[in-house]
Amino acid sequence: MSGRPGAWPSQTRPAVALLGDETAYTGLARSAHHRWFTDPASRLVHPESDHAAQSRLMAADLHGAYTHHSEKSRGAKLVDALKQESPEFAALWHEHVFLGPHCASKRFLHSQVGALELRCQTLVDPEQSQRLVVYTAPGTKSHTNLQLLSLLPIAEGTASSVNPAPRGDHDSLHLDITPTTQRVGM
Repeated sequence: MSGRPGAWPSQTRPAVALLGDETAYTGLARSAHHRWFTDPASRLVHPESDHAAQSRLMAADLHGAYTHHSEKSRGAKLVDALKQESPEFAALWHEHVFLGPHCASKRFLHSQVGALELRCQTLVDPEQSQRLVVYTAPGTKSHTNLQLLSLLPIAEGTASSVNPAPRGDHDSLHLDITPTTQRVGM
């Protein structure tokens, strides 16, 4: 994998409001994939009923990246670590779960704006191992909650690389380009 799998170089304000400061982690914890399988707190942003599907998605995402890049890449090191640290990941890895071209809707839980059910669109640049993911929620309660995310204050000392949301565009949640994972932005 080129870059760092699951490591986000920057985030927008709504992304920090929804997921927290993803840029503050170091080492393997920079990877959202690693945290998903090793840190139970990372799962709190999704309803518990979605955890199994999210685990399959994370494992499939790493499988796709692993097969596309060298077995000596940073991603391969992440996979090796996860197979040792997480029995759940090891079992999913053994199943060879595959991620198709469709990005399914995702549900998020936020302590201030509530539940969000977001539709997903993905633009992939396989040469750079990057993707741009856009979540939308037109005409739903989640649409209102998505707009509210852009109004939430960012806690002091978080999100050292926060990008402002584009003016007037609070109708979708853009997941900025990131190496072989998803990034949230607005």
